[in-house]
Amino acid sequence: MRARQVFMQSLVAHGVERIFGNPGTTESPLLDALADYPSIGYVMHLHEGVAVGAASYYARATGRAGVANLHVAPGLGNGIGMIYNALKACAPMVVTAGQQASGELQPDDPGGPGDEQAAGHAQPFSGRDLRCRPLAHRAPQVCRTRHRTARLCHPIPAS
Repeated sequence: MRARQVFMQSLVAHGVERIFGNPGTTESPLLDALADYPSIGYVMHLHEGVAVGAASYYARATGRAGVANLHVAPGLGNGIGMIYNALKACAPMVVTAGQQASGELQPDDPGGPGDEQAAGHAQPFSGRDLRCRPLAHRAPQVCRTRHRTARLCHPIPAS
């Protein structure tokens, strides 16, 4: 079973009905997989900040995990302010950022080492490290952990 299938089945198992995002080419496999999961809709936005904000509001309004799907490091960078807002609001969120297959990358390509650093910048605003290159055998465990972590509220003290 492919990781995207495990991810989609995890979303179905956790009652997710919508994914909010601004997809790019790395998210094409996820978008293709949606055809096999008609219970999940994709709400497309023109900016990642809006997508994360919509997912956060959806989570707070429904009590279900909001899922935001962002496009590699630039998308994560664009969405990080709203990830912070979701954290402060204790909104249960699962945020994914696409990444190219590591065998196809050159050092300066999007999805390369710079993207790994960008994911690290989001770590203070998440319950877990966002860098998650699951191998096929680890994908089910990673998905379960991410959904469980989304339910935990870890507010940051106001400064």
